Order: sequence, then structure tokens, then C-alpha cells
Amino acid sequence: MNKRSDRLRHELLKELAKLISSEEELSQVVLTGSELSKDLQNMKIFFTTLSPGMEEDLARKLQAMSKELRNKLLKSVKIRSAPNLTFLPDKDLRHMQNLWQRL
Repeated sequence: MNKRSDRLRHELLKELAKLISSEEELSQVVLTGSELSKDLQNMKIFFTTLSPGMEEDLARKLQAMSKELRNKLLKSVKIRSAPNLTFLPDKDLRHMQNLWQRL
């Protein structure tokens, strides 16, 4: 990725974190990373939860809100078009936590 797309990805993730934290029903969500496609049309957002076992339920809620979040991103970041958002539970982070607990 080039510097421009990295800056955009970082800015979008930061704004998404603000938007999500303002939603009471999503207060358990912590964004852990993102991937932005080269054409800037699609963005995968990885998240974890403060309460284990809620990932799938929150993924459905986030996906249902993705169009609303996308529209809010357009206004807050002031870009011509916002990428399509896909929310995925961060399985790697949860796996690392399990490994640390076993040690």
C-alpha cells in the first residue's frame, strides 16, 4: 500500500472507532485492525469484544449498521466515496489470548 491509502485507512479506522463507541449497544466492541483494498472500495474491519462469546452477535449488528456507518464516515472524513465495510471478528487476537492463558 502507498502512503495515501495507509493514511486513509488509519483515518477511517479512527473515525469508525469514534462512531462505534458512541453507540450504546456496541460498547463492547474494540476495533483491532483493518485492511483497505487497493481500489479503496472495500474495507475489512477486525474487532474483538470485551465479553468473550459475543463476537458473532456483534458482527451481525455491525454489518446491519454498515451502511449507516458508511454514510457517517462520508460526512466526518469528508471524502467523495467511502468503502464498503465488512466487519470480522479478530480470531488471531482471541487465539493469542488463549495461548497466553495456557502458559
